[in-house]
Amino acid sequence: MTLVATYPFVLKASFSNETRDGQRPYSASFGFGDFVEVPWPVHVKTREFLIDRGRDESSDRGRPLDPEEAERRKQLEMKKLRRMVAYADTSACLRATILRYFGDPAAVSTCGACGNCERRTSADEGSLLLLRKVLSGVARSGERFGKRKIAAMLVGADDLPPALSALSTTGLLRDESPAIVERWIDAACGADLLSMSADEYRILRLTPLGREVMTGRVTDVAITPPAVVRAKGSGARRRSRAARSAAGQASPSHNGSPDEAVTEALRRWRLDEARRRGIAPFIILHDRTLLAIAAATPRSTDALLDIPGIGPTKLAEYGDAIIAVVASVKT
Repeated sequence: MTLVATYPFVLKASFSNETRDGQRPYSASFGFGDFVEVPWPVHVKTREFLIDRGRDESSDRGRPLDPEEAERRKQLEMKKLRRMVAYADTSACLRATILRYFGDPAAVSTCGACGNCERRTSADEGSLLLLRKVLSGVARSGERFGKRKIAAMLVGADDLPPALSALSTTGLLRDESPAIVERWIDAACGADLLSMSADEYRILRLTPLGREVMTGRVTDVAITPPAVVRAKGSGARRRSRAARSAAGQASPSHNGSPDEAVTEALRRWRLDEARRRGIAPFIILHDRTLLAIAAATPRSTDALLDIPGIGPTKLAEYGDAIIAVVASVKT
């Protein structure tokens, strides 16, 4: 499938079986009107501004539109833009999303060939815990808010509305950035754990599967993990925040200061592993877990199991590599 690296405003129903740039199984043509291209992400806001001002307030016959018709067209343009942005951000199957857009009743949930389907994997212990926290946040909010408000609530933002400021889930993911939490919300939508309303408010609601996962009755979840989000200047703030909380949060049984050399070695390994797998570093090891390892400097996989955040799944997947990193510094 060939996609242009821009945000179009209307998906043009033009599919063919011809090979384009060597890509199969089909190519798609995207465009709107005279095909004005809008790069992501800068010009989306520009496009919203132009729509709001009224890019074309003339009718097809050159006569000015009446105010009601002009407003109707404006809302339609905004709806098209939101749907295209949602398509570009989705973690769901890209092919299925397009087919559903055109009303194909035979569209299956996954094609197994698009980029999102190829990255789909079973959620590990850490990812499943984070997903449950996200789902709990949506449930506690009464399923009355959109993605940004839910993410702000989960990280404990200062400017929350009263309905979100004192929930049991407020600040539950305070060690994550809002951008990361929003990506996990998108991933939960792509995994059919959450749904969004079709209106402009995009209200989040739990699906039946989402409720089963939230309560722990379902633990096998296929999900497309969020891609790494890099926010300018945020790395230093996260490291500083993690360092400040390391001694108190690492573990009651490992309350010494993290070894700086081990910490840096583990960070380098975690980053390399995340890039190799195409996932966010915290999915491999959360900062609290990494700092607890650096404080305890375990020399065996059995000792690694005593670290909070290391369960059987992570131990099997990363245990030997973590012990090797620690040993490379401490020998």
